[in-house]
Amino acid sequence: MYEKMMVTLDGSDLAEEALPCAKDLAEKLGSQVTLLAVVPDGKLVSIYQDYLDKMAEKVGEETGVKVNTSALVGKADKEIVSYIRDNDIDLTVMSTHGRSGIGRWVL
Repeated sequence: MYEKMMVTLDGSDLAEEALPCAKDLAEKLGSQVTLLAVVPDGKLVSIYQDYLDKMAEKVGEETGVKVNTSALVGKADKEIVSYIRDNDIDLTVMSTHGRSGIGRWVL
């Protein structure tokens, strides 16, 4: 049913509030999880990728589910929708839009 789940993260505490819900769902449904970040500047990709990798390790340890990561460059709305379509994502978990964490620090 929900084999592939995606969680969007931007480095903020607000975005990370979606993780407990996503972890519970992934465990119960046996979903593969992808943590996705979209950054406006290619120079920031490695910073976000490191962040996603750390979060993926934590989520994987806590749930036992497979966790992938992807940091993309572009406009968040377009990249998220494209990723969902291109990767056959069944369920997306995200919090409301906020600007804090890494994104706020960079600005």
